[in-house]
Amino acid sequence: IWLGLQPRGDDARASAFRNLESWSLKDIRYFQDSLRSTSTRGDPAAFKAVNETLYSAVNVSAVVQRRTSTFLLKSLLPLVLLILVVYVTLFFPASLLSQRLSVAISALLAGAVLLNAINNQLVDVGYTTAIEYGFYVFFGLCLFCTIATLIAEAVVLAFFACVTVQAVRKFHPSAA
Repeated sequence: IWLGLQPRGDDARASAFRNLESWSLKDIRYFQDSLRSTSTRGDPAAFKAVNETLYSAVNVSAVVQRRTSTFLLKSLLPLVLLILVVYVTLFFPASLLSQRLSVAISALLAGAVLLNAINNQLVDVGYTTAIEYGFYVFFGLCLFCTIATLIAEAVVLAFFACVTVQAVRKFHPSAA
């Protein structure tokens, strides 16, 4: 029994509190109160009469705190590992162009799946959270790696094309 309320069976309790495992209850306060209403509850005969009804009420204030270390470890450790993998691809030799691109794009997709999983755990808010900003930085890193790889490959190809043209002109002057 929690606050005098008992769910109907173990299934109801499990479904009601399944997302609260990473939260801890810090403080709870409850007190009796009464509410006044002058509503006529839609009765036209009571529109001009002075009706006042008192309702009893119980106010409950609960302070809960998320266990942030567990949440951050489960949520951000995979992201940190993906960041390391993408960073390491920057040091791959130029001959591994397709591997560099596939790792960066795969990490981008994996990051999107992780962000979606984290957003499903959080309450829907109308602003961007700090963890989302971290993922946006990661997405920027993945795009940077992809663009840097493509630019490096274009520079290498342009260099070899220039060297090849110069070699042809040097050894076959009539071909130029």
